Amino acid sequence: MNESYDAIIIGSGIGGAAVGGLLAHAGYKTLVLEKNAFIGGRCTSYQKDGFTVDVGVHLFGVADKGSLGDVCRRIGTPDAIDWVTIEKPILRVGNERKKYSRANMIGTMPQAESDKLASIFIKISQMTEDEIDRLWYVPLDQWVNQYTTHPQAHDFFDMINGQYFCVELNVASTAEFIRCFREVLAARSSAYPKGGCIAIPRAYLAAVERHGGKVMTKAGVDKVLVENKTAVGVRLKDGREFRAPIIISNADIKATVSDLVGTDHFPADYVNRIQNLTWSYHAIGLKVGLAEKITGDQLLMYRPYAKEEGEDRKGKLSPG
Repeated sequence: MNESYDAIIIGSGIGGAAVGGLLAHAGYKTLVLEKNAFIGGRCTSYQKDGFTVDVGVHLFGVADKGSLGDVCRRIGTPDAIDWVTIEKPILRVGNERKKYSRANMIGTMPQAESDKLASIFIKISQMTEDEIDRLWYVPLDQWVNQYTTHPQAHDFFDMINGQYFCVELNVASTAEFIRCFREVLAARSSAYPKGGCIAIPRAYLAAVERHGGKVMTKAGVDKVLVENKTAVGVRLKDGREFRAPIIISNADIKATVSDLVGTDHFPADYVNRIQNLTWSYHAIGLKVGLAEKITGDQLLMYRPYAKEEGEDRKGKLSPG
């Protein structure tokens, strides 16, 4: 006999884990299915030679003050994630060290560009919701160009935008950038979870199990079962089937539409839109294990050149 649930979630990444915890806490008998042997998707960690090594994200911009903390509060465990807040980030330009702040970052630019950047940030802080909403489909580089076309200024925005979205300025949504930027500035709570990134999905999935749900790893989904134009369950790659009136896929949208569900179950224009989506770029993270502590700095933002050198240099502001 097939097992039945109120909700089935495909994928235990940060989105699937959060939804699972929320549904289970709300009284839904919930099943979370993960194809890998570990939870978390791209928000996970593993152990190597005594070190906890993160996959993907290494810092969370609003941490407990944003949606990550909101989920914990809504599932009744506000302290489930132990955050290490970045108290004193450092900015280094060449050999000069100073406090990392918006003013000091702007000050690394030539004076004329510093004034332009300052005016951009004033505009961002004063924009109304209606003004922001009109910029959803305006590329970020186009919006910045209204104020400055200087390469260093674009490098500045490229650094921030790249950390947020892993796409270039001509692809990023101005409205989305502004919303994220304002949220980070308002929260001032960039932090790292103790135990590594995996601590976040682990906290959410603990709520699933605490409220009677189930989390299964090594449980790759082969198909979402559709009957009478309604998703009714899933079939695993090993042939097992599970049924539920709610099926939520945290797999990527192309795989969900084309492979798990099937394009014949969606309108043609929607399928075309999904198939034309492109991947974001990747960021390379270098993890170095040291035998002893070499600095007390929690976070170092490094710019390899001073402003007077920057006209013909290709370096960028880089997270360190």
